[in-house]
Amino acid sequence: MKKILSLIFLVIIALAGCDKVEPPYTQQNTNTDTTINNKVKRVLIEEFTGHLCPNCPEASHIAENLQQLYPGKITIIAIHSGNFANLVSPNYMTDFRTEEGNILNTSFGVSTYPSGMVDRVQLLGSQLISPNEWGSIVNDRLSEQLTVNISITTQYNELNRNFNCTINTDILSPFDSPLMLVALFTEDSIIDYQKNNNPLYGSTPDIPDYVHNHVLRGSITNIWGDTICANCLANDSYEKTYNYTLSNEWDEDNVNIVVYCYDAETQEIRQVIEQRIR
Repeated sequence: MKKILSLIFLVIIALAGCDKVEPPYTQQNTNTDTTINNKVKRVLIEEFTGHLCPNCPEASHIAENLQQLYPGKITIIAIHSGNFANLVSPNYMTDFRTEEGNILNTSFGVSTYPSGMVDRVQLLGSQLISPNEWGSIVNDRLSEQLTVNISITTQYNELNRNFNCTINTDILSPFDSPLMLVALFTEDSIIDYQKNNNPLYGSTPDIPDYVHNHVLRGSITNIWGDTICANCLANDSYEKTYNYTLSNEWDEDNVNIVVYCYDAETQEIRQVIEQRIR
């Protein structure tokens, strides 16, 4: 009886709320210390997804194609939230949900999956945008002038899994509203089950060995970030240092730090940067 109820549940969620995506679309040391400073405009795609969402593999494919089209300029955060991220026995028992992801899901009113935000800009009055529209907005955003530059210096101790980072923010253009800084972690290459309805992206209706990438794992700051400056002037620079101990559940070889700045009034992302923690 429990198996029958689980199957019924899967059918119900597969039929409701899941948008169909239409085309087109070093050597290891005990301590590792790296610095990244890419003074180039980059774009953030926040992808709302779930392992029970059969149309989500196609949306993930669109996002990763954009990464290949614009090398080094696209950062993806896969936010597992909502009903499609629920746990269902026996195969869908890995919990990809996070408190941070749930807050974003609720705050931005996500009700259909897949959907996403590109630098949190609005299209037709909404920040939530269909994957079919991501490409055009990415192209527009990359053509804009860089207003904030972020650089990161990191150090990771593999013995105690302690991570340290210093984040420098250079203001290139003035801001009237506060500028916020968010630092969080994502993880790549997690092999687990994923629902799928398109044979182009794997077996249907389940992909047992799906590669989950860019999965939001947690945040160093809170999800709304720390204030960099309230009235930001051009040529000002700010520095923040953070410490964090990685969860033992995360594969340290596949964990990324993602840092972005956004305008507190408009919520638009002004710059993003990411790198492996070691």
